[in-house]
Amino acid sequence: MRPDSAERDPYLDNTRFLLMLLVVVGHAIEPLQGRYGFIKSIYFFIYLFHMYAFTLVSGYLSRPTAERAAARRQLTRLLVPYLLFEVAYGVLLHLLQGTLELSFTLTSPHKHLWFLVSLLTWRILLPWATALRYPIAIAVVAALAGGLSKDIGVPLSLSRTLVFFPIFLVGYRLEARHFARLGRTDARLVAALVLIIAAIVAAVWAPGLKYDFIFGKHAYRSFGWTDATGIGVRALQLSATLLCTLAFLSLVPRRRLWFSDLGKRTIYSYLLHQAAIRIGITLGLYGWLYETMPGWATLALLLIASAVLHLLLSTRLVAWLTGPLVEPSPRQLVVVLAAAGLVLAFSSGLRSLNHVGARFAAASEVPRSAPQDLHCDANRCLPVRAGGLVLRLERRWRSARLDLGLTPGDYEIVFFRNNRRQGTTRVRSGGLPVEHEEARVVHGRTPGRAVRRGYDALLLRPADRHTEGWLAFLGP
Repeated sequence: MRPDSAERDPYLDNTRFLLMLLVVVGHAIEPLQGRYGFIKSIYFFIYLFHMYAFTLVSGYLSRPTAERAAARRQLTRLLVPYLLFEVAYGVLLHLLQGTLELSFTLTSPHKHLWFLVSLLTWRILLPWATALRYPIAIAVVAALAGGLSKDIGVPLSLSRTLVFFPIFLVGYRLEARHFARLGRTDARLVAALVLIIAAIVAAVWAPGLKYDFIFGKHAYRSFGWTDATGIGVRALQLSATLLCTLAFLSLVPRRRLWFSDLGKRTIYSYLLHQAAIRIGITLGLYGWLYETMPGWATLALLLIASAVLHLLLSTRLVAWLTGPLVEPSPRQLVVVLAAAGLVLAFSSGLRSLNHVGARFAAASEVPRSAPQDLHCDANRCLPVRAGGLVLRLERRWRSARLDLGLTPGDYEIVFFRNNRRQGTTRVRSGGLPVEHEEARVVHGRTPGRAVRRGYDALLLRPADRHTEGWLAFLGP
């Protein structure tokens, strides 16, 4: 069936639903794939083809966007959800992970959001790519050459855009008759054999493998390879990936099934599922599973949870509730953008949503008055109010001790590195000076030496939020 046909093809809906299920499963088992060899094998097997299959199907469905006017419409359908969810995930991680400031960058997509950027780029490039005589061959050369430079990487999803583009163009060139051939009995037998072999290879090879190369976002030299080796590995990987992708598509059911209707709304599951996973990580669910469950039980629970999550996020109710963010009408878009602007303005004014009221101290700031019993260094005395005082360190602090001049009381010290909270501890001050061994507590455990060094910011606040104090000296 033509991708622009008025009647929906249940095969394509089934494909999207099953691929999206693999996406959710892959992200759900990711936090534990480094702890269990068999989970790492499953993770490798999924990532070998599932996003490439999504890319191929997206190429097949992009026929109407080959015209420039249609390609421009993708700015609303892809760019707006990307911008909104990039900000939303920045806020979510800020609140969950305790980062010092709200931080996100629109040029480096958050985890799964890279696909929106790449898909938008592919569809914009289609009118020019299809005008070339050998577009797929040129795209393959660009994909192989992309790994030669370390400057082509995560920003704007450029590396992945190059690596996945040949698969996208293959999907664009496919027609309904090609998918019909994939559904023949002999083709399905070959497809099953291909995926079985791939699963066996993953089971044997993946546990001891550093497999980041399958993501397509790093230069060859980052893996310690020569350029020639990297080109050979990428060419082999793309070949195996395309073969596994076609094998998977061959095995997808052609008839309408109970989940076919849910395949229409995979975009909601794609955009929202990472929020649930991040919340689960923050609540310590993965640590609890690892400590209390055997590996096979952990995997079973994660598979069930992934399926339930995917089903829930693909329902009409979720689509109705989150539609203004995912597929906004022009009027809804104005309201959503205005609300996002207010949130950003509010958070920017406070400098932090997590530590409301915290002050960011400037090195030159000198209050007009300070307690007489405090001995200020270079006349630098700073108030530590209930919300807290954030001190930016000019160079990464690597001392094993803090010398604090604080008014008597109990204080909480939060240590940060690269905007991420590394540890929290308390100190009791009876006056000057206070010598304090730096942070010991990270989620109730003693952090390693590497974690305890290299802080670039500290948050000081009274343990009793109704009191205030003064900092007289902070020395590395």
